[in-house]
Amino acid sequence: MRPERDLPRDPHDGPDGPAGWTEPQRQLLAAALEQISAERLAARLRRIVDIPSPTGEELALATYLAAELGLAGAQGSVQPLSASAANATGRLGRGDEGATLLLYAPIDTAFSGNPEEDRPWLGDDPTPDLLLPATVRDGKVIGLGAENPKSHVAAILEAVTALAATGRSEEHTSELQSRLHLVCRLLLEKK
Repeated sequence: MRPERDLPRDPHDGPDGPAGWTEPQRQLLAAALEQISAERLAARLRRIVDIPSPTGEELALATYLAAELGLAGAQGSVQPLSASAANATGRLGRGDEGATLLLYAPIDTAFSGNPEEDRPWLGDDPTPDLLLPATVRDGKVIGLGAENPKSHVAAILEAVTALAATGRSEEHTSELQSRLHLVCRLLLEKK
């Protein structure tokens, strides 16, 4: 475990934002927070949930995500693992200076979303959080994988979109990458 003094502090610690952050880091965070869209995030999550991705059959979702990363301003690509399994990867910024930050989320689900195929495990009347397509109830996206892991995937896409939209991701690559939780804080701070 790292010493406590090295752990990221609560972003509300200091009067000017996260303690120990440089002014360019604070400006980048503020600019990116302005770009976060709850509506876009929910729509993304619905689209991601609606693409079945049972373990070993993630290619369709990985292909979609790589394209979305590209549209969001990152370099998106598909990493094939087999004829039907794959990962999506993306890189924002130059990546040739400063530390790097890996944001990871699995994209597979334990079930297929096909009621006939899933019946032995889920029974005849599965709960809505185990079904496709995604639905929205009380402002929450519900469906197979919506809570975990696909909500994290959608959050990563929203963070990449927000950072790229600032127009400063290339210019401030070292600022972006020098704080471990900058990207994660984007979604936690925006209410």
